[in-house]
Amino acid sequence: MSDLTIDYNKITYSNSFTFNGKTLAFRKKKLYDITGTPIKLNQYNNNGTIGWYVGNKFLSLNYAKGLIEFKAVEKDISNLQWYQQIDLLK
Repeated sequence: MSDLTIDYNKITYSNSFTFNGKTLAFRKKKLYDITGTPIKLNQYNNNGTIGWYVGNKFLSLNYAKGLIEFKAVEKDISNLQWYQQIDLLK
């Protein structure tokens, strides 16, 4: 048997960065605001540029790729309902 244990109450983001005062991270090609509880940000097409609105500023995909710091950030999601945890783990 393996000693590997899976903790379903924590998510590890390995590619986080800071933009406009918020901590953001990619997970499975989706961008999440992980400043507090992880929240998925909606993607927009702004005149042919794909990106996200963070606060009042637009963050393009190309600019976000340059900001990524490859360090692990663990977030506790134990306070969320089970269906919200499943959505974050998908």
